[in-house]
Amino acid sequence: MEEEASLLEQVKGKELELKEQEESARVQAQAIISDAKQRSSEMIESARREGESRAGERYSQGMAEIESEMQALRSEAEARRLETAARGESRVADAARRIIEKVAFE
Repeated sequence: MEEEASLLEQVKGKELELKEQEESARVQAQAIISDAKQRSSEMIESARREGESRAGERYSQGMAEIESEMQALRSEAEARRLETAARGESRVADAARRIIEKVAFE
């Protein structure tokens, strides 16, 4: 009988040891999971900040390109305006001369 009790005690002892190991493994797994969640949150936040930064840079670059194109178009339009005004003025002078010739010689 004593042998049975001894075997029973050994089994109970082994069960307790395994339960302790299981609990220790569970705690370690929870710590690993918690750490992984924290690191993934940090990575996501870092990626979000980097994405915002790159988007801001791209936006600024695009706006600068658009502003440059707008300035070029404004310059071209002003040059055309001046050219058209000069042609118009020369035509007015030519038209005035013709009118004077017609009126004076008729």
